[in-house]
This record gives sequence, structure tokens and C-alpha cells, in this order.
Amino acid sequence: MPLKTILVDDSLISLKTLEFILKENFSEVEIVGTFQNVAEASLFIHTNAVDLLLLDINMPVKDGFDLLKEFPDRNFQTIFVTSYEEYALKAIKAGVTDYLIKPIKLPEIQAAIKKAIQIHNERYQYKPHGKISLSFIGGKAIFDPEEVIYIQGVNNLTKVFLTNQRRFMISKTLKYFADLLDDRFFRIHKSYLVNLDFVTEISYDDTAQVTLRNGVELPVSRRSVKLLKDAINKRSIH
Repeated sequence: MPLKTILVDDSLISLKTLEFILKENFSEVEIVGTFQNVAEASLFIHTNAVDLLLLDINMPVKDGFDLLKEFPDRNFQTIFVTSYEEYALKAIKAGVTDYLIKPIKLPEIQAAIKKAIQIHNERYQYKPHGKISLSFIGGKAIFDPEEVIYIQGVNNLTKVFLTNQRRFMISKTLKYFADLLDDRFFRIHKSYLVNLDFVTEISYDDTAQVTLRNGVELPVSRRSVKLLKDAINKRSIH
């Protein structure tokens, strides 16, 4: 999956130039937003899943470092793109992935994007023996897919509920997990993905719902009821 990327620079010309370079050379990058100030970029990051931030430093009102301070436990990577060399040490201490000096040279941005992709792939991937490794706010989790009971989408974030009452929130969409996980997981509702192995009952009142092995009840959308029954029956046969 491409890295969901936003660009932040108070110069519209710089934004357009960077956007053009990325679109022409990097299919691994999906630009999901461009912003000319920290306030708008911050609001977007708070409400959307972002993997990579290409960020100017010197901007009016708040600068690039001010933006990073708003996200002390960030799940996205940052590449600074700036005209000033003197902030490099401060950038390293801030934990950025790379530091590019304008005007951008293609080999340099290629190396920076390659580094970002490598780090992303190490954070979000299947591990040997089917394990999944995910970085989240506050740490990193490695677990088996069969430990996942259900996943709840909250805007563009997700809450992952595991066995033994473990849970964590990650800056990924529910669709990300639907694409990542195998067919034991079923999208019962726009906000829920469940592990079919934990479903104990489908019931009906005014609306349909499933009961899971841990006693949690979740809604099932009307159009998903028959598909859910078919999926459960298919797993029972196998």
C-alpha cells in the first residue's frame, strides 16, 4: 500500500514543485493533502491516517518543529524540506527520517523516500510464522492474527481488541486491516471488522447484531447479514 503523505510549506510554488516531483517519480507515495500552515496540517493529521509528512521549517506563526511538538507519540515519519542547513542537528533530535535542502535534487529525495518506505515496511508487516508487527501510540505490538477479536474504526483511526483484554489504537483505517488480514475476518459494519472464530451468535431485534466469545455485542449492517451467515457456514464446513 502506498504511503499516505501530506506536504506542508507556506510557499505555494514549493508545494506544487514537490507535489509534481512525487507524483512523477514515486508510485509508492499517495499525496492525501497539501497545506500552507501548521494549523491546517495539524487538524488534518488529528483526523486522518498519515504515514509520511514532508515539512518545511520556517513558516509564519508556527514552524515545522511546532507541528511535530503537537504529536509527541507520532505514527508518521517526517522528512524536512527546507532552505536552511542549520536546523539539521535539531531535526535529528526530533526524530525525523531525513533532512533535505532546497532546491530539491532528485537523487536525494529518492534516497529519503526509499528510507521512509523501508522504515514503514518494518513497522507494518507480517512477521515470520504469520505474526503481525504494528507500531502504535505508546509502543509496538507483535501478535498472531488469531489473537484479534475485533477491530473498530474511529474516524481514520482503529482500535484493535486482542485476547487477554489487550487493546491499542493505531493511525490506520479499518480498510487497511481488511486488506491486511485473511478471510477469517469479516466486515460486519462500516465501523467493525470481526474475527469469525470469536462469533458465538447472530441475533435480531430491531437490528441485527453479533455476540462475541468475550460477551461483546456489535451491530451488523442490514446488507451484511446474509454474507456474514455464508462466511460463518463456509468456515464451519472447512
